Amino acid sequence: MAAIKDIIKTVLPKAEKMKNLLKDLYTSKITMGEFNKECAYWLISCDNLHPLLMPTRPYKLQEYDRMNDNDKYKVPHSFWRRPQIFKYIDQGNSVKGRNQGMLAKLIEYRDYIPEQDEMTRSKYKVLIN
Repeated sequence: MAAIKDIIKTVLPKAEKMKNLLKDLYTSKITMGEFNKECAYWLISCDNLHPLLMPTRPYKLQEYDRMNDNDKYKVPHSFWRRPQIFKYIDQGNSVKGRNQGMLAKLIEYRDYIPEQDEMTRSKYKVLIN
């Protein structure tokens, strides 16, 4: 129960801030540029920006990797439908997609941070590189 209270304490204020920013944008109190800048500052404050690690490669797939090309050609199509192989490929594609999407967002939002704010831009640089 304490964990839920901690989450509520940290997430709700951020959600409320975003709600207020959207309201200000909708009522023209702020420009789109100001909205994007605030979103960029909010994004860099999030905890889950680091790339996810790829799942562990199944042993059968490691064996496949060690085969020569002629032996790989002989592997039946059913090999790729094995649950552990299919799950690995599916999870790997999800991780790659999430990481590529996050990298694109970080690159995009870094450009909304003013050049003078070197500290925040350096946080973006660390995550991008």
